[in-house]
Amino acid sequence: MCDYFQEHYLKPAQYVDGRKVAGVRSLMTPIGQLKVLRDYFGERRLRSITHGKSGFADGKYASHAKAPGLVRIKIKIDTL
Repeated sequence: MCDYFQEHYLKPAQYVDGRKVAGVRSLMTPIGQLKVLRDYFGERRLRSITHGKSGFADGKYASHAKAPGLVRIKIKIDTL
C-alpha cells in the first residue's frame, strides 16, 4: 500500500504561472511518514490491521509521534 501511494501520489510539484497544479510541495515529509509506517507495520496485510491491533488504541504508536523536547506548560492567568 505504501509503495502504491508513493508511486501514484507522491509526485514533485508542478507549477503553471506560479500556481501549483499537481504534485506535492515537499516530498520529504510524506516520504518520512511512509518510512515510519513501513517500519511499524512491516509486511502486514492491510486487512489484518485493525484499530485495536495497530498500536494506536493503546498508545504504543504515540511515543513515535511526539516531537522531541516537547514540554506542556499550564499557565494560570489571575484576574485583577
